[in-house]
Amino acid sequence: MGRVCEQLAPFKPKMSLKEIAEKYGTNIETIYRIDKGKTWAGVTGRKKLPEYDKLSHRKVCALKRALSRSFLSEKKLAENYNIKYSTLCDIRDGKTWEDA
Repeated sequence: MGRVCEQLAPFKPKMSLKEIAEKYGTNIETIYRIDKGKTWAGVTGRKKLPEYDKLSHRKVCALKRALSRSFLSEKKLAENYNIKYSTLCDIRDGKTWEDA
């Protein structure tokens, strides 16, 4: 796997992720995760993507109360709940978690 990390950057412009996976005998999902910084970020030097919390019914109910009562901005609320701003907007607009 270390060889894949070392070789990913030079091949990126020239080869598809599928071609890199085939060359190194691994699957495309592994190469994709390396490319996006989800794994091996320390080796590749790529910025690791943030990991967000999984929402529960209880957290969504608390978030909805906070949306209606809080003086914090929606972006700050999303940060405090460790969720994407777009997720907060979907909850606010009733696109997701409408039952909470």
